[in-house]
Amino acid sequence: MQAGTSLDAIATAARESGTRMQEVVAAVHQQTQAARQVEQLMLRVSDRVENIQDASHEQNNRTQEVVSSNTAMSKASEGVQEASREQERASSEISSHIEEMRKAMSEISGALNEQSSAVLDVAALMDQLRKRTEGNEASTDRMDESTRTLLEEASKLREDVKRFRI
Repeated sequence: MQAGTSLDAIATAARESGTRMQEVVAAVHQQTQAARQVEQLMLRVSDRVENIQDASHEQNNRTQEVVSSNTAMSKASEGVQEASREQERASSEISSHIEEMRKAMSEISGALNEQSSAVLDVAALMDQLRKRTEGNEASTDRMDESTRTLLEEASKLREDVKRFRI
């Protein structure tokens, strides 16, 4: 009986061992499924990491574009400032030239006033000359008339003198 008991114990142990083996197989099966799920999750995580890397690269590119734009805007701002300074210098120079032109126009105006005064003086002198010429012409006409009259009288006087000489 002892052999029967031992066989029963071995059979029971074999059954328990089979049950344990089934449990181990079930556990291994569950671990395999869990490993597959972990693998799928890892693939998803890997995809997400790649997406994050792509987004990070894109963000980096955009940041570089913004930096480039800021640099360009800074350079443009410097250009505008330089243009503004140049415009200010040009405006100052133009103002200086305008002032010089104003002075020149003032001098020209003064010279024209002097010339106008001189022209008026010349016109007055010409008027005086015309009046004197008219006066001389009248005097010449009177002298001419007087000379004719004198010649006529001299001619008469000669004839009168010839009569007395007989």
